[in-house]
Amino acid sequence: MRKIAVVGIIILAFILLTGGVLADEPVEGEDYFLYEGAGDDFIEIEKPAEINIMHIVGNRADSFFAVQGYDAEGNLTDLFVNTTSPYEGAVALDFDDDKDTTHLEIEAASGDEWSIYVLPIEATEYWVEVPGEITGENDSIVIILGSPTMANIEGNEADSFFAIIGWLEQDGWLVGSDLLVNTTDPYEGTVRMESNTMILQIEAVGAWTIDVQ
Repeated sequence: MRKIAVVGIIILAFILLTGGVLADEPVEGEDYFLYEGAGDDFIEIEKPAEINIMHIVGNRADSFFAVQGYDAEGNLTDLFVNTTSPYEGAVALDFDDDKDTTHLEIEAASGDEWSIYVLPIEATEYWVEVPGEITGENDSIVIILGSPTMANIEGNEADSFFAIIGWLEQDGWLVGSDLLVNTTDPYEGTVRMESNTMILQIEAVGAWTIDVQ
């Protein structure tokens, strides 16, 4: 199980939702880590928190672009990005406690620049308070404030792959996941949610809307 700083998330959410400001600016190398390069590369990464995400930008050349993770023993942990289109999105980093990504392999066209931010989950741009609606685009991470029972979801007008995974919290720990949507067709529907769903991991191309109740 992964420990998540629930109290810290609630405090930060209050600041963001009430229009407040943070006392200190995030510090690179402490609060987050930034990796930049061009073309193929294999890099070692650090993580600023127990629960982390990555914000990835790449493939401006409109070629093939992939990012996959490996652990210290060289085992594949996850395929984070795999596309032939320009990419910008946020992905989950080792939400499963049996994964521990220490290195990233980046495949990109020669000279094609990319950037990867490794961030604590609290840095996600998407938060929704129950009941409430949120709209975004592409791969994203959403933090839910409250106890949901269901969600009305629309997305995947591009006829691509569209999936939403709900991550469950109990006593400050991530204790499991729930596959809410998994399709390659345009989607509109209502899904049941566990009341302790705290995070939504969205895999999408294009716009999506989630109305959490």
